[in-house]
Amino acid sequence: MSTTGLRLRRFETINPTTDEVICEVSQADAADVDKAVEAARTAFTSLPPAPCPLASIAMVYFLFGSPLAG
Repeated sequence: MSTTGLRLRRFETINPTTDEVICEVSQADAADVDKAVEAARTAFTSLPPAPCPLASIAMVYFLFGSPLAG
């Protein structure tokens, strides 16, 4: 899996407490997002069916994280 944005633009992530640079990450644009969404859809549809609705919800949280996490 690639962790580099298609356009290779990067920005620093800064710890707000210490103002220290934590890491440098790729900046996503629309093409990066489209590629990530397509990869996630492909991965999700290739999984075996969940045995119950609760398991489906748990799988979504496992794969994509909580939408409330920000």
